[in-house]
Amino acid sequence: MPTPYREREAWEREPREELPAQLAGYQGELAAGRADKAGREFLEWHVRRVRLRMAELEIRLKATQ
Repeated sequence: MPTPYREREAWEREPREELPAQLAGYQGELAAGRADKAGREFLEWHVRRVRLRMAELEIRLKATQ
């Protein structure tokens, strides 16, 4: 079944615009080195989550072509 246009549009926009901005923010906070151990783990978890989401969206987009 084809993906609705607006849903696909959101899938295309998220890995191009939203997720890279989030990733840059989290990595910037990690690079600043101001977080304690729990804060670093939290930021590292977010970085992994964003990267997994980007990979998931790439797979979805390829599957719907």
